[in-house]
Amino acid sequence: MSNISFQAPTKAALDYISENLRLADFEEYVMATGRHPYGLFAKRALAATVCLVAYRDGVPAAVLGYTDCGDHRAPWMMGTDQIEGHAVARFLLEFGRPLVRSWAQEGKPLRHRVYAENEVHIKFIKMLGFEVDETSHHYGPLAAQFKEFRYV
Repeated sequence: MSNISFQAPTKAALDYISENLRLADFEEYVMATGRHPYGLFAKRALAATVCLVAYRDGVPAAVLGYTDCGDHRAPWMMGTDQIEGHAVARFLLEFGRPLVRSWAQEGKPLRHRVYAENEVHIKFIKMLGFEVDETSHHYGPLAAQFKEFRYV
């Protein structure tokens, strides 16, 4: 298993991740924002309430956190191809489940949306303990189909 560690975000790490996003993460970002992630991605991640960068063997591999949206928190995660593979996915689930649980216990509900075409993301979100709506809704400037999810 590779060495995985978590650190506070830096603009350099976030720029690296945005330049090397997995295709599924890139598509989801563009569908949600209508924009290329470079530049905007780092700015939004650094403005998040909680943001952590996962490093795999010293290389930025993923960024995760949540954004406080008033009455709820919107959790999110984006990654590079470094997060591919069974061992890393298992690690991220083992790390992510208690992390998500702790965020939920802080008082505000966790909810957000996921690109409806991204079946892998939807499966991972469910494995973290979220409930995903079956129906899709238009979202973002491109009116792409997204599904709402919430922590149960």
